[in-house]
Amino acid sequence: MEHPDCYPKGNDGLAAFILDPSSSPILNPSEVQQLKVSPCRGLYMLIHELEKVIPECVFKYLSKYQVKLALSSETVLFTQWSGLICQTKAGRRLAAAQMSDVLRVMAHELDLYCVSHPWTIHRQQHLQSLVKLVLDLLQHLREDVTSVLSSATTERSNLEEIIKSLLKLVQLEDVPKDCSLLSGTSIAQFVILTDHPETCVGTLCQIYYRLNAGGLVKFGSTMITLKPVPDKVLTFGQLSLLNGILATCDAKMLIQVAPVSELLQRQQDVVNNSGSWENFTAGDRKCSEKNISELKPAAWEGEILLLWLHRQLCEMSLLTGSQYQVFRLLLQYYSKLTKLFNQISSLIDIRIFDLNSSILKQLLDLLWTHLDSPVEGVGECVLDIFRSSLTLAQIEHRHHFSSEMSRDMDEFEQLINELLVTLLKMSWQVRGRHNLLSVVLTFTDIKSVLTTHPQIINDVAKCLSTNYLTPPVTHLYISLINVVSKMPHGLEIWRETCLPMLLDSLTSPNRLVTQNAGQHLLPVTFKKLSKSATILQDHLMRYLQTTNDSMTDLCCDKDRKNLLRGFLAVLKAARNCQLLKHWPAAILEEALFHPEDGLRLDAFCLLCISPKQSVSRIFSEPLTSTEIQLLRSNLIHNMNIDEPPFRQQLQTCIKHTVMRSRDTAIAALKSNQMGTKNKPLADALGYLDWLWLLCLCHLHPGSNYQRLKTCLDWIGVILDCLTVQADRRKGGCPEQTHVLLKYAQEHDMLNLYTSQNCLAILSCMLHDTDEGMLCGGVTVLWVEPKIKQQAMQLLVRYFPWPLPLSGRWETGSMTAELELLQHALNLCNSPRARETASGATMCQLMFNKYVISEGHVFNIMNDSGMLCVHYVQQTDGETAAVHFMSLLVDILEQSLKCTQSSVLDAAKTMPSHGLILACHQCVSLCKGQIKQTLKWRQIYERLTDISMKLINQVLEVLGADLNARDGAPSFEQMGLAIQSVIASQEDEVQSEAWHHVGISVDEGDCDDTVLSAEHQFIMSWCWLNIKECSMLLSTLVESLPVGLGVQSPEAVISYSDVQKTADNLVRVLITCRHRGAIEGCNQGFLQLCVTLLSSPVQDLFDIPRTLLDQVLSKLQQFSHSSVTRRSAGLPLIVQSILASEAKTKQNYLLKKAIASLVAVIQEPLPSVYNQQEDLPHVHALNILKAIFREKNLSQSVMEHVTRVFILVIELLSSPFWAVRNSAMQLYGALQSRMLGQKKTAHDHLHTTTAPEFFTQFPDLHSFMMVKVKDAAASLSHGQLCLHPSLFPVLSILAKLSPGVQDSDVQRSLDKFQEPIECQSASPLYSVRMLSARALMAVIPQQMSEQYAISLANKLPGSPQDCTGYNQLHGNLQQLRMLLENNKSCQISKELMSVLTNKQWLLTEQNPCFMVRSAFISLLNMLTDYRDLDQLLEREAACLLASERSGSDGHEVGYTEYSRLLIYWWLSQRSQYLMERITICMRQADVDLRLTCLNWLVDHRQEIMQCDRNCIMNVLFGSLNDDSPWKETCSLLALIADIATDSRGMENLRADQLCDKSFWNYLMSLIHNEKNSLPAALSLAMSGLVVKMNILKIQSFSDLLEWSELLKQSADPVNVESLRENTAQALGFAGCSVIQHCMGDVRARKIITNLLDVCLQLMKDEQPSTRNMSASFIAELSAHLNNEKKLLDVIKTILPADEDTLFWLYSHISVPKDMAQTVRRIQERRIVEQFEASDVNPYEEIVVYNTFFLAAIKNTSLVPNSHITAWFSQEVAALYGTVHSVSRLMNDISGGVLNVTYYKPVYEGLHGLLCRIEALDYLVPLVSDSSTLDCVKQTIKMTNCHPHLQNALQHILAYPQIS
Repeated sequence: MEHPDCYPKGNDGLAAFILDPSSSPILNPSEVQQLKVSPCRGLYMLIHELEKVIPECVFKYLSKYQVKLALSSETVLFTQWSGLICQTKAGRRLAAAQMSDVLRVMAHELDLYCVSHPWTIHRQQHLQSLVKLVLDLLQHLREDVTSVLSSATTERSNLEEIIKSLLKLVQLEDVPKDCSLLSGTSIAQFVILTDHPETCVGTLCQIYYRLNAGGLVKFGSTMITLKPVPDKVLTFGQLSLLNGILATCDAKMLIQVAPVSELLQRQQDVVNNSGSWENFTAGDRKCSEKNISELKPAAWEGEILLLWLHRQLCEMSLLTGSQYQVFRLLLQYYSKLTKLFNQISSLIDIRIFDLNSSILKQLLDLLWTHLDSPVEGVGECVLDIFRSSLTLAQIEHRHHFSSEMSRDMDEFEQLINELLVTLLKMSWQVRGRHNLLSVVLTFTDIKSVLTTHPQIINDVAKCLSTNYLTPPVTHLYISLINVVSKMPHGLEIWRETCLPMLLDSLTSPNRLVTQNAGQHLLPVTFKKLSKSATILQDHLMRYLQTTNDSMTDLCCDKDRKNLLRGFLAVLKAARNCQLLKHWPAAILEEALFHPEDGLRLDAFCLLCISPKQSVSRIFSEPLTSTEIQLLRSNLIHNMNIDEPPFRQQLQTCIKHTVMRSRDTAIAALKSNQMGTKNKPLADALGYLDWLWLLCLCHLHPGSNYQRLKTCLDWIGVILDCLTVQADRRKGGCPEQTHVLLKYAQEHDMLNLYTSQNCLAILSCMLHDTDEGMLCGGVTVLWVEPKIKQQAMQLLVRYFPWPLPLSGRWETGSMTAELELLQHALNLCNSPRARETASGATMCQLMFNKYVISEGHVFNIMNDSGMLCVHYVQQTDGETAAVHFMSLLVDILEQSLKCTQSSVLDAAKTMPSHGLILACHQCVSLCKGQIKQTLKWRQIYERLTDISMKLINQVLEVLGADLNARDGAPSFEQMGLAIQSVIASQEDEVQSEAWHHVGISVDEGDCDDTVLSAEHQFIMSWCWLNIKECSMLLSTLVESLPVGLGVQSPEAVISYSDVQKTADNLVRVLITCRHRGAIEGCNQGFLQLCVTLLSSPVQDLFDIPRTLLDQVLSKLQQFSHSSVTRRSAGLPLIVQSILASEAKTKQNYLLKKAIASLVAVIQEPLPSVYNQQEDLPHVHALNILKAIFREKNLSQSVMEHVTRVFILVIELLSSPFWAVRNSAMQLYGALQSRMLGQKKTAHDHLHTTTAPEFFTQFPDLHSFMMVKVKDAAASLSHGQLCLHPSLFPVLSILAKLSPGVQDSDVQRSLDKFQEPIECQSASPLYSVRMLSARALMAVIPQQMSEQYAISLANKLPGSPQDCTGYNQLHGNLQQLRMLLENNKSCQISKELMSVLTNKQWLLTEQNPCFMVRSAFISLLNMLTDYRDLDQLLEREAACLLASERSGSDGHEVGYTEYSRLLIYWWLSQRSQYLMERITICMRQADVDLRLTCLNWLVDHRQEIMQCDRNCIMNVLFGSLNDDSPWKETCSLLALIADIATDSRGMENLRADQLCDKSFWNYLMSLIHNEKNSLPAALSLAMSGLVVKMNILKIQSFSDLLEWSELLKQSADPVNVESLRENTAQALGFAGCSVIQHCMGDVRARKIITNLLDVCLQLMKDEQPSTRNMSASFIAELSAHLNNEKKLLDVIKTILPADEDTLFWLYSHISVPKDMAQTVRRIQERRIVEQFEASDVNPYEEIVVYNTFFLAAIKNTSLVPNSHITAWFSQEVAALYGTVHSVSRLMNDISGGVLNVTYYKPVYEGLHGLLCRIEALDYLVPLVSDSSTLDCVKQTIKMTNCHPHLQNALQHILAYPQIS
């Protein structure tokens, strides 16, 4: 039976059509039931199963379905053909039957791609599907293709055309690499099909060479002529062919001899003088010039394909930009070799990995030079290749020597030992070293190796200090543990070798080391050696439980904090491995209340995160009662932490607790029986409800950013875990959760979606301290989501709609929703950016849920500057959206009219940018939902017209007098333009407003200028409008349908519209110089470029290319602008286009742009140049800098680095400063790109070695060599000027690490040694130091000592032999660097004896102190060298006996010389240390005294073991009024350090500290040197003195004076150092003073002063100050019966009397004029654009008000007359404030987001209510409370914030709002 021709389209339609018996009789119902396949398993699987039942029917219907291929070239059809051929027999039958049509279409399509052209994503996908189809035909239809080739039909010609197209494709440079690789594989398949197996190897080799050199290629009967590739030695097309050869060859092919190519034969003729160069093509010459000098005899004789492939792949590693593909192929090579080894061995007797084999040498050279390659993925390939090669080598040795253990078997061990020695010589900072070590160690005896080379384990501990090196050493450690765990005594071996390292790492003061050890090393240790967990726990527990006296002996004085951190890491790893048997509750509680954030976070992770069960998704452990109690008492204190990582990790912990509680409750609910009490259910629901309410009660305007962010994060976690989503993914909320929620709500818990909760989250949209996106050029850095956006997302995703607010949709009524929308639109009209952001976010919320989803239609009217909203009707979503957007556009047009009449008035009242932002966010929600194209077209035209006019208006305001200029106005001209606007519109304020105005010329910053309010309004209006208009224009193009013409029925935007939008954004970037404006515009331009370059439409794809061409071609026209460092927006234009192109995985435009910019730079400079104008060269350099800094282009630009680097070095000699300046900035960008960022904390070295560097950039070797030699030649001629190229070249070399391998590249570096060594004679100190570091880089480590001996021999033996002290100093520095490079090895006696003969360098015979310093530094490195000790002792004695003073003029280098000599002198003979310290501190030379003090600080551990009383005597004796500040600060800091050290503190006499004269000295410094560092340190020291003297103080007057002094110093207006030292003084003596004063009424003021200081410092902006204040509270609570809460602490230390009450009440903050605050917010008066910046973002008045109210309620008082009088006074003061505020609150209209939702009003009202509630609590203590009743009756706030409403109802004794 025939079926209709209208078949379903697409895979899903075809699958349904085949399987549906009702629509097709292919299968009857019984046959369908026999198929054990579901439709979701894929089309091709279905067809495969169908073929088993009805093969002929399947073939028949597939034939009709795929018939369109002959008439179409759609990508999807080629993809379907490929899938059918690969996976179905019917598909292969169909392809064979339609071979003629298939070949014809493919030949035609491939021919279209054989020209160079920008590749759109569509073109890439289409070509890839074509080439993939060709490969599938060759692989699955070999016989059919072979028959076509042997015939003389049209099909054969089409096939030959396909082959030609494939060869052309692999020759094109810009073909996508994936397509090129597939083409190479297809070519190899063709050759194998057409040639005999014996000759196909020669054919493939011939094609390989001809792809580069060009010429005739013949295989079978097919002959093709290829064009040569100019200026290319290696091409990616050759690599693609190697990929095909490797993929298709078998064992027989691998042992075939690769015949000598014609090119090589002609090269041999030239070598033998029997040929002529005229016979060579251009490509031949290029190859010959490179290879002719390196040809070896083996090359003429030919080699088997196996060796030939390896050699070619190793040579391909030089192909720039393709290293990853090369190493992937090399890995495939070894994998295939391993797989075919037995077959190859049976066919030929060959030793691949002999110690002298060429493959081994090539491989090792390649691996060493790419060990730490910056190319992504190469490092992993190197590791896999290394492992595969060693495995293959071991297999080969076992194969050849399986019958006997000869010396050749030891040869493999010799190879392993040589590799081990080579790797151990490398620096521990080399990342790849540890990966290769992990492989080598698997072939060795682990125990003996670890015993012989303990540095392997020691290096593991070092690497844990950086995240860059942690992964490789983790891999190394895992390899060790895997081997050790399988050994008989593995645990003992681990205990001996690894346990000390783990203990040191876990108790390291570096938190990162402990964290990495706990996360990466402990889990594998516990899994493989389970008893190790108990061993580590016992060690650390013993340390923690030891007293301070014995702790020094047991754990080497490990700090308790570090011990706690390490112990928590062990517990966490043990718990995850299910090895934790009991909870150390006391230690966990100590960690949870620790003042350090990181330690608390570790404790939370241990407490909250539980391991999962192996089978069930439910968490294995419910929350215990102890865990819930600890969480309830601690979480509230960790909600305002400043560090984002802390908040993110704590959010993860909270999510685990919520999921554990949820799962526990669900399980308990299932097992709950009627009438029985289920404690697990009650505990779990109780915790969830408590956590939910905890978050909600802190969602108010008084919370700071950190607390709000934490609350919203936790609310999102709770809703995500308790709400079943329709689109939930794996691991989401269980389906039984709705039953749990229903049960909880029945018991009045977890009421999630109430009106109060909704309003609390809505209020977050008005928060004014929000974090925004950080934009650096094109790359937008990730930051935490904004508060406003996060609140909106919670409401959109989880809350039911309409929102549970009061009011309904009724025509003509002002409901809550209308009030919200009206408020949002009025916020959009604010001139302040943060308010417009709030309004736009609320508009987006309403547009999303009420307009699009519900279809509600509004009317918006402007009533005296305020926008009013009225509800009209309900319709469909798109109609409502169009109507809403039209209303926004109407308001924008009114704003535009206002702008055209008065810019200043518009900037203040209708600034437009907020409404544009709202349009932008609303339009983005309409993407993909546009149907009413005509209406949207009208909206688009109106929006673009408004945006263009606004942009033009802004540009006119910023440069009104520069309309005729092509370039951007300068900053001075922008200021003058704005001045003219203000002058024309406000003549009366002109003189006053601009009298104080100054214009900064550095990027528009005005740090030290005072700008008028008018200037602020206009400048903000300018850049915000440009930013928002640019973002709107790009969003319109992205969200609305685009067509190639207006006649397109589905198009809203035409091609010309897109072109116009792009041109306008470019115009803004070119003609504007304000940084905020161009960066805001660039965000929109980047978004537009991404949209266009992702478009499948070629015309749209070409727009960015056209813009790039226009900008690059017009660089010459931008030379009229004033000079700037960054060329305004020009670099951003190019950077955005190229970054967008990178996302399509293409670099066509990148290559074109760099070539054009290089051409501009290479143009000759003008002979006459105005320094006030920009040069095209400067613009080009700035653009290149932006390109090389763009992270999205990091890999693509590597092939251009060499050319640009050479160009930059040459430009450093330019006569023009602007060129040199831009070139130096570009040099910095190039250096970072070439060397990468430093991955370790080493002084200057990068992990890139010199051989690796010159392997990656081979052309730089000769260039840098020339520059270094030129500099050496100019130095030898006596020129004193610095060679322009020397410093940057030496800087690069100095940042490289030395190599360790003996390779060709390493040997080529020997040529650098002589010219670099010559720079030791440079008169410039920095050049000598750089040359010393550079010399270290070019000398391999194994040769460094030998070279050092030769350098030492060159040192003059006497003053007469010295030719110059510069050269002598340089040689000593070079020698020191070489020894530092070789510090892991023992210094030879030969070098020591040579240095002994140069002792005159230390004596007065050497007049140069710099040389003496260098020689002493050199001797300090030789710890075992003592031959010159007597000479050094004598020189030190002479130095100390000299009569020098600080005022004498010192020779150059004297200070460094004296420092080094004194350091050496004090480090010798510890029995005389105190005597020597005394001598130094009595010197008249202040530098010597400071040197001694610095030595004491650096050797703190040593001096703590001496008699510290003697040291204190010396230090106190050095204090005097005439000491310089620096010495005084050092003395005070050192005294405090010694006095506070815990070791041996009981033996320290405090006579000096207790001396009255010392106290007077400190007080004089504090009062006379206010806000200075000595005063700050004296304040901290005063705390120490008070602590030492606390028991001797008879009167409280001194303590009162001291506490008042701390209170004054804690004021936020003081400098940071003073506040920090105030906190330190409080930490020193605060607890002691409070304990001393407790119980004495006279000392109450002292206690309250100290508490005031603590409370003030806990709000400080500096984290260190806040942490020290928190430490004081922790210490105080530990001394007071371990009370954890501050409330209990205050109750304990302050008596329950009226004075305490008055003090607590005074801290409840209420603004002085509360009514004025309410009125100002209600009337929305904005006097200035930017408010004062003195507001502390960490201060939370509401939190402190709540705290002090609770403290008042926590006191127990008795009635007395003082309280009654005070009560009456306070009530009277409150009555007037309450009356005026209540009258204003009655005038508040609306109930949604009124003035009470703003921070100043909320804080004031909250403080007012707290005071009323506090007085209400005191009513029982007074006789008459009627006045307070009047106050309570006066309060009227019916439409306030829900938290305020709850507080008010609580005061009025009303029930709480549910």
